[in-house]
Amino acid sequence: NCQPGNYMGAPRNCQPGNYMGAPRNCQPGNYMGAPRNCQPGNYMGAQGTVSRGTTWGPQGTVSRGTTWGPQGTVSQGTTWGPQGTVSQGTTWGPQGTVSQGTTWGPQGTVSQGTTWGPKELSAREMSLK
Repeated sequence: NCQPGNYMGAPRNCQPGNYMGAPRNCQPGNYMGAPRNCQPGNYMGAQGTVSRGTTWGPQGTVSRGTTWGPQGTVSQGTTWGPQGTVSQGTTWGPQGTVSQGTTWGPQGTVSQGTTWGPKELSAREMSLK
């Protein structure tokens, strides 16, 4: 859910009805602006599997078949804690920075203070491609 202070800056605006539900499923109408569009069928499954079509890469894509490990490991050193906490050092480039200690709530909400700046994934995050 889009809570006060929680937002995605253009072109990734968080509009009413756009949210990530437990466990961060992407529902119709929920999207992140190009090049990270969240289309129906693109979601993270029960095992944290990123569905086909979901892309993160150099343009912000995770290739199909990409999975999230048992501990929720994404890229090297990047982890999602028991409460969905993004580990320190996890960053999104100048055009999409996630600050340290950023957390995802019970329904997959982004905690207050989380900001998205202007850019793509940092080199560290790019490793997940």
